[in-house]
Amino acid sequence: MVEGQRRVLPDARLFAEEMTSKTFRELTHPDDVIEYDEFIAAVAAGTTSSLERDRRYLHRDGSIVWVHVRAEVIRDPAGVPLYAVSHLQDITDHKRSEQQLRDSERRLRSLIDHTPSLVYVKGRDYRYQLVNSEFERVFGVRGDWIIGRRDEDILPASAIGRYEPRTGRSLTMVRSCRKKRRSSVTVGSVCC
Repeated sequence: MVEGQRRVLPDARLFAEEMTSKTFRELTHPDDVIEYDEFIAAVAAGTTSSLERDRRYLHRDGSIVWVHVRAEVIRDPAGVPLYAVSHLQDITDHKRSEQQLRDSERRLRSLIDHTPSLVYVKGRDYRYQLVNSEFERVFGVRGDWIIGRRDEDILPASAIGRYEPRTGRSLTMVRSCRKKRRSSVTVGSVCC
């Protein structure tokens, strides 16, 4: 490690004494070491000169520190690597927030899927954005297939007429709310 890195890395909660006494390989999370070794091999072979990605490092207390790494290898006129310039940005809080969002979405999806009624979400263009497992079961479709489609794409005209009166109240209620909140989705539930 070079002296200049001491100014950047405290943001990543990696202490200067650790950074100057250890290699990147020693500080890198074990699952990310192979990727680091592949980058070094590619630099030595002359097939790459830069790297940009998120990587995990190990804090001395054992916790994981997520860092966005941007590294550029500086070469001499003959193409021989001289040194690397790296920029590291601590993104641990961002990664933690992403994980919390995924966990929240997973909980919401589980709740929706275990609801015995049909649940769906449509956009302003009336295309499906989300359906629950009961919807998939009743209509015999997969959720990934129906996303982006309209009722006309999946139901015969007679079925659309049969379900429309039940969903009409939801649509009317959402439309009246749209004027106040400018909502961009329609949420409905059909009880069978």
